[in-house]
Amino acid sequence: MKIQLEENYDKKTAVRWIGGIFALCGVVFLLFLFFWSQRIRPVDVSGCQIDNGQMVYKIEKTYGEKFIKLEGYAYVPGQSIDYADIRVVAYNPVKDKYYELPTECTINKKRTKKEDDGFNYDNCGFSSVVFADKVEKGTKFFIRCCHNGKDILLDTGEEFNH
Repeated sequence: MKIQLEENYDKKTAVRWIGGIFALCGVVFLLFLFFWSQRIRPVDVSGCQIDNGQMVYKIEKTYGEKFIKLEGYAYVPGQSIDYADIRVVAYNPVKDKYYELPTECTINKKRTKKEDDGFNYDNCGFSSVVFADKVEKGTKFFIRCCHNGKDILLDTGEEFNH
């Protein structure tokens, strides 16, 4: 018994099926990445030094209909930042827990030019975007800055009241 594949094969239909399956997998993957990046996870800040006024920082809040965007910079003057791990941390006083928000470190060359003290502050920027329904009212925002062997937690005084 011989199977005749040539007669049953339609190239356009096969390409459509393969293209459709590929597109579906791509959409599922992108949705997975989007929701994975929106993770807010508990974080232990017990090993952090509390900022005692040595850090220079600026944080700007933008409230959208469904999101909160926090962006700015944080650094210790007189210490070059070749690499920094800056995170926005939310503190829920009702639950007495700290949560790390999804944060992206950004380049901020303006700070180095503005300070003009011979130190490099290019890597002091950050940006964090999170769905507003994931943050409870009364939550306080902190900046956790890890660089040059230090892990500093900075109270920004900002609070979510929307």
